[in-house]
Amino acid sequence: MNLAIQIARYPEVLQMCLKNLEPSTLVTYLFDLSATISAAHQHLYVKGQEQKIAEARALLFWAGRIVLHNGLVLMGLNPQERM
Repeated sequence: MNLAIQIARYPEVLQMCLKNLEPSTLVTYLFDLSATISAAHQHLYVKGQEQKIAEARALLFWAGRIVLHNGLVLMGLNPQERM
C-alpha cells in the first residue's frame, strides 16, 4: 500500500477505534504502517536524489514516524527515539 495513503488513514482508524471500542484496530493499523514504512525505506531513497524529491520523501518518512509515535502513545507505550 502507498505510504502516503496509509498515513492519511490514521484519523479514520482512530474514529473506528472510538466508535467500535476496539483498540485492536489501532494495533493492526500501526503494525501495517510499520511494514509499509519498512518497505518504502527499501524503494524510496532520500540520499542522492534531487533536492525536492529528497525533501518530499524525508517529509513522508517523518510523517510516518509521527503517526507511529502518536499511536504508540495512545496505547500507553513509551516509544524509543532510536534503536
